[in-house]
Amino acid sequence: MKTRLFTGSFVALTVLWLIFRGHMSLITSVVLLCTGLGYVEYDRLFFNEELSSPPVLRQLRMFFILSFSILAIRRGPEPAWIAVWLSIAVLAVRQVLDSERRNQFERSVAVFGLEVLGYFYLLGLFGFILPVLEMQEGRLWLLFLFLIVFLGDTAAYFVGMQWGKHRLAPHISPKKSIEGAIAAVVTAALVGFFWVVGVMKTDPLSSFGVKVIFFTPVLSLLAQAGDLFESMLKRSRTQKDSGNLLPGHGGILDRVDGLFLATPIFYFYLKFLLLPGDA
Repeated sequence: MKTRLFTGSFVALTVLWLIFRGHMSLITSVVLLCTGLGYVEYDRLFFNEELSSPPVLRQLRMFFILSFSILAIRRGPEPAWIAVWLSIAVLAVRQVLDSERRNQFERSVAVFGLEVLGYFYLLGLFGFILPVLEMQEGRLWLLFLFLIVFLGDTAAYFVGMQWGKHRLAPHISPKKSIEGAIAAVVTAALVGFFWVVGVMKTDPLSSFGVKVIFFTPVLSLLAQAGDLFESMLKRSRTQKDSGNLLPGHGGILDRVDGLFLATPIFYFYLKFLLLPGDA
């Protein structure tokens, strides 16, 4: 527990410093670094010698493809779509050539599917952090997102440990409880209320306040679904953690799994419903 708390505190302080003091170039570098490390964890989880090409080459290729896509997403929807479909095309053409050379079509289809899954999974985790940051009051909104996701996760963990009696998804993640999930949603709603009143200095019954407060439980549920999705990935490979980079927490994917669905939806919600002036 001490190791978990120390690691969590160190990461939280580092993230806070980056959000409020970090230059965009530094934040961009950290996001791309985390993307690369996250993909290495995904790669090691799913690929083996029989199924894969040399791991370093595959991991470097995916790092460049993901970095290209993340930087393109910052430029807007058109560059993002171009980057996504160019990336899929590169992966597809490579497997076509590989299947012709090896005459192993089932293997090529399996590799292509796993690479595409990893591509979209890492994009969900890290691809929309920079666009959120660059919106109006983006640093505050990114902090808000992290509070919803990570405070909710912390509340679910401690409430589940203390009072959790009903399993949420026993086959996917036996330790997660319905009580913990409710605690995460309640925490999110409280964060939303105090954010509107204390940070935004807005009437909670105003249109803006209602949009923020009532979206926070949805954001919490998305974060929990993302957490369960990562647990499902690990369960499919009979692994407890995605890695061991963060003592007491596992790997990077174990720590940021709640961002997978929450961050993209949060960005779209900000852009098209909450801050339409940025659209």
